[in-house]
Amino acid sequence: MMERSSGEKESFYRAKRIHFLGRIVHVCTQNENGPCPLLALANVLLLRNAIQMRDFATTTSTSSSGGEESSSSPQLYSSHEVIATLATRILDSNVSEKTGEAYQGFQLGENARERMYENNEKNIETALSVLPSLVNGLDVNVQFIDSEAFEYTANLCVFDALDVSLYHGWVVDAKFDVATGHVVSRLSYNQLVERLIELRDLEQEQEMIEEEKKKIEEELNLSAKENVLHTEDSPTTGELNKQLDELAEMMEGGSNVTTPRSKSNQNSFSENNNKSNSNNNNDNSNSEKSLAAIGEEEEREEDERVRLQKQISNDFNKIVMERTAIEEFLEATSTQCTEEGLKSVFGDMRNNELGVFFRNNHFSVIFKRDNQYLLSLVTDEGFI
Repeated sequence: MMERSSGEKESFYRAKRIHFLGRIVHVCTQNENGPCPLLALANVLLLRNAIQMRDFATTTSTSSSGGEESSSSPQLYSSHEVIATLATRILDSNVSEKTGEAYQGFQLGENARERMYENNEKNIETALSVLPSLVNGLDVNVQFIDSEAFEYTANLCVFDALDVSLYHGWVVDAKFDVATGHVVSRLSYNQLVERLIELRDLEQEQEMIEEEKKKIEEELNLSAKENVLHTEDSPTTGELNKQLDELAEMMEGGSNVTTPRSKSNQNSFSENNNKSNSNNNNDNSNSEKSLAAIGEEEEREEDERVRLQKQISNDFNKIVMERTAIEEFLEATSTQCTEEGLKSVFGDMRNNELGVFFRNNHFSVIFKRDNQYLLSLVTDEGFI
């Protein structure tokens, strides 16, 4: 038996008398949020006839007129009673594994058998430690790929220890909506919310980058116009104009001299003139090469800008599409249940199986009846 902590507050749950497969069963009901995972587990085992709790037989008393009347006192289960009953069930159902009866017929070595014993004992200890906390609820993280897919945590081992399957109906239809299925099916709920926050932040960053890119493009356009004006009076062109001016001055000065030119002077002038023409030709060639190199560099820069712009645009579109797919899925499935999810639950459950169904942070009992129906056990006192 589990020890009762002096700090634990005891709760009470009204028993409800129902007929189930030809038997009378007293199931636990609730009137407040919190204990639904504990009560769902207890009700599954009560309906299976796997556990026994107090049998609330109708009591009678003699009235003043001599007749008999039924007692109207409330029939309640305490939280400690429910927890103790489930703890006993965990210990009893795992005795065969502790004694080795569960592994008879398997060719297991001594080391493998010991490891299985140790793992089993650890799971039992964890399940027993989790049971009292179920009075306050249970956090689970569904995965959208299948009705039995949950992120594994130590708290879920209590379902394994009691041999009760946990299901959910929040499954994406990856075949019908391929785009949404590709984004959603590989994630759990927590991962999906984290991804949505990340995408929104990235989208804001991309919008800021886009604004900055527009400013840079405007500056580049302005700079290009200035470069065009600057090219018309570039240093190379100015140097050529200066040399031509000097040559014109030399020629103009020679015509004013009264003394006839000697042959030597004429030859010297001819040589200088030839050198000047040669230099001009070289300068023109260098200028053309320089302008061609500048043009090629500007063309490469423009190609790189276009490539980066396309890449940024593609990345931005992918971010928007993924963010939109997640938001639309969460909005369309705000009930945390889909048609595909119910089909998955029906397909995963065995015929006439009792299990626990998680939806909207609530745990309830479900029953697959004769391979035709999925039935849910109503345990809210406000409806019964």
